[in-house]
Amino acid sequence: ARMPVEDTALETTEAEKEIAAVEEEDVQAVSAEQQLQIDARKSVDAIIVHGNELIQEGQVYTALRRFEEGLLVYPESPALRYTFAKAVLQEEYADNRERAIEHFQRTIALQPDHPYAHYDLAVIYHELGQMEAAQSAYQTAITYNPEVQTAQNDAAFFGSNESVNVEAIATPEVEASKKLI
Repeated sequence: ARMPVEDTALETTEAEKEIAAVEEEDVQAVSAEQQLQIDARKSVDAIIVHGNELIQEGQVYTALRRFEEGLLVYPESPALRYTFAKAVLQEEYADNRERAIEHFQRTIALQPDHPYAHYDLAVIYHELGQMEAAQSAYQTAITYNPEVQTAQNDAAFFGSNESVNVEAIATPEVEASKKLI
């Protein structure tokens, strides 16, 4: 009678070991997945930092190429998409606003609560004289980050139909976001 009890105890111990091994593999798999996400974020951050350094050195086109290469690898990165859109605005081509709008909209599709993508869209729409779209984008930006709302911005978006000076409506938060790009 003792033999089956010991066998059962051994089987339970073996089963427990197998369960523990499977659980350990699951933990390692999750850790590996998390590590990939961390590595991807670091890579995206590195691309953004390098591109911004290039822009500061006056190498806008090289930075744009770097961002485009990054987007081929990380097309779902809202941070990289947003940074690319901001860089596009530094181009000296006539269609730069349209390209920036496209990428700000894609940023929003990836991260709907990105307040600065909405805000930057508002600025561009205002510059293009599309006041209804500008006001809507500005109000959405405020929804996601109330600090974007200032008396100066309210006046720019709701007080006149004149072309807005981007520097005139920039807030400290927006300036901080530019440094984060």
